[in-house]
Amino acid sequence: MIKVKYPEKISDFKSEYLKIFDVATLDTEWQQYKSTYNLQNANFSVTDMLYGDFNFLLDKSFNMAYSISDIKVVQLKKIFDYDKYQPKIADFFMKYKDEMKLSSCYYCNIDFINAFSTRNRNNKLSFKNHFTLDHVIDKATNPIVALSLFNFVPSCYSCNSKFKRSEQFTKVVADKYKSPTYADFNFNEDVKLKVFYTNGKNSLNINSIDDFEINFDDSKHLFEDYIKIFKLKERYRFHKNIALELLTKKKNYSDSRVDEISRIIGISKEEIKKDLFGKEVFEGELQEKPFTKLKRDIYV
Repeated sequence: MIKVKYPEKISDFKSEYLKIFDVATLDTEWQQYKSTYNLQNANFSVTDMLYGDFNFLLDKSFNMAYSISDIKVVQLKKIFDYDKYQPKIADFFMKYKDEMKLSSCYYCNIDFINAFSTRNRNNKLSFKNHFTLDHVIDKATNPIVALSLFNFVPSCYSCNSKFKRSEQFTKVVADKYKSPTYADFNFNEDVKLKVFYTNGKNSLNINSIDDFEINFDDSKHLFEDYIKIFKLKERYRFHKNIALELLTKKKNYSDSRVDEISRIIGISKEEIKKDLFGKEVFEGELQEKPFTKLKRDIYV
């Protein structure tokens, strides 16, 4: 739903990520693996896989999946061992929590995700996380991307463990645009949340959540699998009260009413609207607060 935000100094970000691993040993094991199984077309290095962009990862993972057996997959898992490196990878994302603005789930924009720091009795600083790292490309069937930086999406427990699990919404290389880690991911522009009034109601006379429905307008049919896997329709309908609150305020505070208040108290219309409807509707980035996309889409 939201494109993953990476630090501006992306080269430094990648370099720091590499420091997690013993790249030389991994590369030696990878070269031995390729030689053992005669994988002549796997002409890429461990470093390529660790920080290659999502388009590259998807292409290489599919090529590998078509050319190796289950036994070879087991052996590959021993090289790209996520369980071994998971704590360090989590610490890495926590280190960059501010630059990445880890605040709400990139998949759903419903639940908070965050990282925070605490100090122990010896005043040593440690980081704790309240998020999971989902592998966009399933690591069980594609262990070659188990450690890939741009295969990780910081997400809430529900999206990762309850809904997506090992399901894939990137089933072919052409599906690359569906990943929040892809450079041209554009769910926010391609899909809009819309309000549909029921029982003869409209924006001027709604009173309850029974007077309208919320749905996703995916007119280009680009993200149907994505919406289905994360059960976004059902989950957003459960939170219709948030939409009702915003719609009610829009009904009660028309532009003319806001103009009047502005003249009386001497505060700009823009500031009054931020106070009434929430700053997140008008400024900041989507991932900074849950339900920001919903509010922006229906405020228009």
